[in-house]
Amino acid sequence: MTNSRSVQALVLGGGITGLTAARDLAKHFESVLVLESSDHLGGSIGAITIAGQSVDSGAEAFAVSRDDAVLLIESLGLMDDLVVPSRADARIRTGEETYLIPYGILGIPSNLDDPAVLAAVGADALSEARELDSLSWNVSSPISIGHLVRKRLGNAFADRLLAPVVGGVHAANPDSLDADAIAPGLVSSAEKAGSLTAAVARMRAAAAVSRPGGAIMSLRGGMHSLIDALSRDLEQSGVSILLSASAASATYSAGAWRVTTEGGDEYSSEVLVVALPARAAAQLFAADRLLSEPLSEVQTVDVAIVILAVRGAPELDSAPLGSGVLISAGTEGIEAKASTHATAKWEWLAQRSGDIHILRFSYGRDGHLPSDLAGLPEQALADAKELYGLISPEVIAAKTILWPASLVHPGTGHLEVAERVNDEVSKRINLEIIGAGLGGNGITGAIRQAHDAVSRLIMRYFRGD
Repeated sequence: MTNSRSVQALVLGGGITGLTAARDLAKHFESVLVLESSDHLGGSIGAITIAGQSVDSGAEAFAVSRDDAVLLIESLGLMDDLVVPSRADARIRTGEETYLIPYGILGIPSNLDDPAVLAAVGADALSEARELDSLSWNVSSPISIGHLVRKRLGNAFADRLLAPVVGGVHAANPDSLDADAIAPGLVSSAEKAGSLTAAVARMRAAAAVSRPGGAIMSLRGGMHSLIDALSRDLEQSGVSILLSASAASATYSAGAWRVTTEGGDEYSSEVLVVALPARAAAQLFAADRLLSEPLSEVQTVDVAIVILAVRGAPELDSAPLGSGVLISAGTEGIEAKASTHATAKWEWLAQRSGDIHILRFSYGRDGHLPSDLAGLPEQALADAKELYGLISPEVIAAKTILWPASLVHPGTGHLEVAERVNDEVSKRINLEIIGAGLGGNGITGAIRQAHDAVSRLIMRYFRGD
């Protein structure tokens, strides 16, 4: 038997973007419903239990360059659980070399006098970077973040610093990623300063004034506790949430949106907020080419995470790679693109884990996962031995988590695609599309995007234009 239901506001997608939007909508509408296709909330913020501990299986921290995430956390009464990494000294592995990531943005240093810069690129490359970044500004948008760094600092900075960081965080080659999409404001700030490194320094300084203590923060117990708190808050606000309800189509007629699920249930609403991945959003609006065509052009990549719980590895006690390591493409003998020493990075996790170390490994470059997914735990152990110098670790438990199409791949045409979607949405009085690869990657940006989208929607809807 199929069901039908009418609500004032309908949200498709129960990730951080959709849940934040639902919370904002509940301030203006009496009936708000969230449909989530999976059997759990959170999207790419997830949790698994390993060696008796609940740990993040997806996003584990958020950027503090803006206050959006902190303000949400504060409003949910979680400020006492806010934590900073106990270590923030991540490394890069290139070939047989391991070196510190200089203070900056995406591996782009804020100060060329930082000893870590010299250690990473060498004296000749550093001299070239000083000369290049002293030239009059010679960059125009759109430009990839890779070509920006090559032009202003040289190939060594792009290959040895930027590429492994961007590859580890965004699973893509920086030469193919739009600078304005992956580092908003950097190009314009550098143009004003006449220097890329000066712009990085100013942006980091501004972020430090806004939120002292580092570039990222998290929650004691893991970022997934934010989803738990947000879910409870929505229930208290009267928001309804249905799991395992995958939206198949959305059509608009007679002043209302009608959404049909794959199970045949039908929902109608006065306003609709779509917070789905780009591929799912494109399929949802298959009959509406003005929306489906640009949405289908948003590129995403797949990622796999392997989490190992190991004992009998005294080599890890001193945290030899600090909080973790990012691996350059082509580094022989290592398949992972990044690894986090979670129990070194987060003190709360170390305290709960006792003599067990928890390591995270990320796989997937430019959308290509290793062919043998079943063998990823064994590959992660091999990578752990090579990276951390482990001799005979005892693997207590290993978990593999697949995140298909989980990261946006913002190529140099991405912002134009996003603008086409947003322009079309702005013509619809009672529709917003968020997530869907339009706002890049990251928790802070997702929260800001949800707030902004609901504000626009409310203004259009209640003004009637």
